Amino acid sequence: MATPSGTSTKQQLKVTRGFFDFDEFETVTAGKLVDFTPLPNEATMEQMLSICGNDMKKMRDLLNEGLKSATRDAGYYSDSGWYQLDEKKNVSATPYEGGADASDVNEMKRTIARTVYAYDPADTAEQKKAKMQQALDFIKGNPGIREGLKAAASKH
Repeated sequence: MATPSGTSTKQQLKVTRGFFDFDEFETVTAGKLVDFTPLPNEATMEQMLSICGNDMKKMRDLLNEGLKSATRDAGYYSDSGWYQLDEKKNVSATPYEGGADASDVNEMKRTIARTVYAYDPADTAEQKKAKMQQALDFIKGNPGIREGLKAAASKH
């Protein structure tokens, strides 16, 4: 896509993602800032039309929202550049290192709960919670599984 002439003010968008932290042994949220450059006010109608449509302000606003979303998505799926969040959930200057995608660990936890601890959808909420905790404790207490998860996380 051609860049419209004129200048735009760069923005930084916050992106957050959950990771399973092997030190804390729980899911933690890390964040990062990704650069976003909105279309300038000087974008021509032809440039706007080539992307979206007819109403310049409406199309510029819509396109910027879509570009922000695409930028956040690219940041979310990138494994580098993550930082810890402070108590106000702002991205801090402290890099987040280590951990696995929380969904990978949760999938492992569900599998172990079903296969080892007989987790059943018909169980009570308390039984389900207890079996999921048993599965998490099983993962935590098994160095082989933990190292396997760490190794798999390092390949992403």
